[in-house]
Amino acid sequence: MVWRKYQHLSSREKFLVLLLVVVAGLFFVHRVVVKYQLPRYLQAKKELSAESARLTAVREAALKLPLLKEELARAEAEISMTRARLGLTLLDKEAFLGAAQPQDKGVKVLLFRPMEVEKRGSFNVQRFQVAVEGGYPQIENYLRQLENLPALLEIRDLKLAGKEGGNVEANFIVDFYELGDETASKGRAVALLPSGRVDIFLPLPSAGEPSGSKKVSFYGESHSATSPTSLRTESPEVKPDSRESAASKISTRNSEDRTEEAVPGGRKQSETVEYTFPARGRNRSRAGAPWLEGIRVLRNVGPFYYPADRAINIGGRRFEHGIVVDLEKGKPRAEAVLDLQAGYLKLKGFAGVEDSTRNSSGSFILRISGDERELFTSAPLKPGAYPQYIEIDVAGVNRLIIQVEWKEAGPGDYTDLKAALADMFFSTI
Repeated sequence: MVWRKYQHLSSREKFLVLLLVVVAGLFFVHRVVVKYQLPRYLQAKKELSAESARLTAVREAALKLPLLKEELARAEAEISMTRARLGLTLLDKEAFLGAAQPQDKGVKVLLFRPMEVEKRGSFNVQRFQVAVEGGYPQIENYLRQLENLPALLEIRDLKLAGKEGGNVEANFIVDFYELGDETASKGRAVALLPSGRVDIFLPLPSAGEPSGSKKVSFYGESHSATSPTSLRTESPEVKPDSRESAASKISTRNSEDRTEEAVPGGRKQSETVEYTFPARGRNRSRAGAPWLEGIRVLRNVGPFYYPADRAINIGGRRFEHGIVVDLEKGKPRAEAVLDLQAGYLKLKGFAGVEDSTRNSSGSFILRISGDERELFTSAPLKPGAYPQYIEIDVAGVNRLIIQVEWKEAGPGDYTDLKAALADMFFSTI
């Protein structure tokens, strides 16, 4: 047999065969493992490390989320209050272009060209190159018209040149800061302007009307054009429903007046007609709308009140705004009805048991409804718990109903508790 010739290999031949096997193995490792599998393994390991780092960052951000939500709620409330105070209702380019048309027929627009949008901080600034011609008084009035628009804008690089016939040509640039709010186009956030109008370019209710004539206001209420109520100079409060009786309106304007009201049994009781949450204490002034304590109130059973003598503390966290109601086992429910008139988009804030009654044996459930439609129901909010963040869609809601109900929670030193709605405000964004 041929095989028998190779059964007895010398040491050198055995070494060569072994070397051949090792070289073949190394060739296989290099071609299959090193060239193809190792790079894939290193790439997968690198991606895994990157994903682990990203997961760690997400976890850290999630831990900060409640604090960020609280800061966002405060910032949005400040923005809403600033807009209400300044009367900023022209929030996008289309609304601004419509309002920037000259009211004086003596002003002729030669150029109104949009330029490139700039990013300045958190604002998108739309620039317009403008050229107008007219008499000097008319040009001055048009510049005043632009300056008085309910918008955040800046007029710069103004140049004047004389023209034939005594006219003046004015060239300038308008920087319009877009605030990006959709509520202006949707008709919400109605009473923002000091005059009580959505559009500052609509004439005042008494403008151009003969003395003693009747005029329908922007709220649908018929009144004399020369009456004091035709011009609203108060800050942005929601106007009472036009169907409200005259007696109710008189009570609104004179909330301190006392009225005698008969009750069963022949007794009479004095009652102060108020359309705001009452304040207890005198050390702190109450904020206006859009904070919850400044919203118009149609019904207040409890009552809910604004603690003017102290801040609200829930779970060790301090809040500067909000309302409180006292509950106990024998008086387990309270209710408030707010008049929103479809003026807001969101309700944001916190709810919980105030720390002054953290040893109570009770808890409370919060229910919020809009126009008889349930919007939110909380789990039992217990003493000593952290405040619960709440964000509710109230777009289109006219009457918002807030209800709280006392529930047994466990051992405690007493049954009464203070249910608090803290830093709650209505947002238009």
